[in-house]
Amino acid sequence: MISSKILLLLLITFTCCKSEEASPHLQSHELRGSQTPASPLVNNAGNNIDPQAIVDDCCCEVDTLFQHNHKEINPLLETLASKRFFKYFKLDLFAPCPLWVSSGLCSSGGCAICECDEDEVPKFWKQQKTDLVSVDVPPNFVSWSDVEDNMWTLQGKEEDMSYINLEVYPEANTGYKDGGLVWERIYKENCFKGPLDAMCLEERMFYRLISGLHTSISTQLCRKWEHDKESGTWKPNIPLFEKLVGRFPDRIKNLYFSYLFLLRALHRAAPLLDQYHYNTGNPKEDGEVQSMMRELLRSKLLCSPNFDESLLFNNPEKEALKQQMKNHFRNISQIMNCVSCEKCKAWAKLEVLGIGSALKILLESKNSHAVIYQLQRNEIIALINTLRQFSNSIEAIHFMRTATPESLTTSTVQWNKINPQTLNLVVGFGVFATVFSLLLLRRYRSKKGTVQSNGGDHKSDKKKKKL
Repeated sequence: MISSKILLLLLITFTCCKSEEASPHLQSHELRGSQTPASPLVNNAGNNIDPQAIVDDCCCEVDTLFQHNHKEINPLLETLASKRFFKYFKLDLFAPCPLWVSSGLCSSGGCAICECDEDEVPKFWKQQKTDLVSVDVPPNFVSWSDVEDNMWTLQGKEEDMSYINLEVYPEANTGYKDGGLVWERIYKENCFKGPLDAMCLEERMFYRLISGLHTSISTQLCRKWEHDKESGTWKPNIPLFEKLVGRFPDRIKNLYFSYLFLLRALHRAAPLLDQYHYNTGNPKEDGEVQSMMRELLRSKLLCSPNFDESLLFNNPEKEALKQQMKNHFRNISQIMNCVSCEKCKAWAKLEVLGIGSALKILLESKNSHAVIYQLQRNEIIALINTLRQFSNSIEAIHFMRTATPESLTTSTVQWNKINPQTLNLVVGFGVFATVFSLLLLRRYRSKKGTVQSNGGDHKSDKKKKKL
């Protein structure tokens, strides 16, 4: 007979299986395993960002930004960045540092990068005297003079520049430890002083862009902290992320602002980018790039008026402030030459150029057509790759704010995808199967003992008969 304890255990098991209400713990795991994740609004430290909150100085809700980036924009940017046109970037890796004497050498083994081979980059890119691409321009077109006074960034002399393959050297942790000195000089010498709410809109915009860039770079390094060569994946450093970014909601909000600012610049440049010849010598892939760019330019979030640049410098008295900002941003582009890690320097210079291109597109309103139709290829490459990095940082923040040590393992992730009711049934069946197996084993042992006992008596009887 089955003992009363075993019957009680079976009763409890089936009661759990029939329960329709899942525990809060299981519900939270189910949410993390869903295909449409929630916004990166809360972390374990309780630093909350309201999903319905409007991004500061913009017209877009946080959750709207996150969902459109996750479902629509980020996948497009990731695919575009893998194409030949967008993975080659031109820069001067050996420009001198204007602040201190630098050896240009990084002590970490992950800092060095190699320039592209002669045959790797499209040959006619090097043969062209300018990066400008011939497109149809509107009537009454006035040429834009990209002299130093009009520039937002300084790229360097053409003869000193070379191409690198961004796909080979992703933005990630290299072990470089002197970045804090560079950021200190950027904030100390090139950002406006005083509390943020006391600044005018233009000063806030400038500060948010620099802070957003800093936040994105820090997030990328934490998300790609250690490379696992066997699996080909990157392991994050979540404690460092929390220290640098996660516990500062204002830094995350500044990243959101910078992302929307770049999207607005892309929208304003649409007349050029829609008909631009993304030419690398591969007609099939070049056509795919143009189709994807048109899809990106028609995405809902990009077409929405999330930032109004007409509110900036709309007073003649602010022209002096505008020139001051240009000088500050040019200084920042030069300070990035003080980064001794080559990989870090390459991505920093690219993203500064991307933001500088966005500033040029949105703020040179008097010459908007001239600016847009005379963007250089390197500026377009920088603009798209910078937007992609900011987009990836938004995705990485969600990942690192919702991740737990358990959820980083494959087994936990798989169990998180199981419905709570199904999980109860699986556990219940497991307990039932275990109890049933024990009962069978007990019965088998009982029968075996009886057989052995009978067999012994039988042998004894034979011996008695012989005697």
